[in-house]
Amino acid sequence: MFLTAKLNLISGMVIGAAAILAMKQMCKQRHDRKDASMPADAPQQ
Repeated sequence: MFLTAKLNLISGMVIGAAAILAMKQMCKQRHDRKDASMPADAPQQ
């Protein structure tokens, strides 16, 4: 029982870390795309 609990904890941490990395990557791509679509001389808000 302790082994399965440990396995569930580790797999949950791995899945959580993968989800965080995926969200960071998506936010970075969205931010880069937003910057690329704006002209360089546009005033920043």
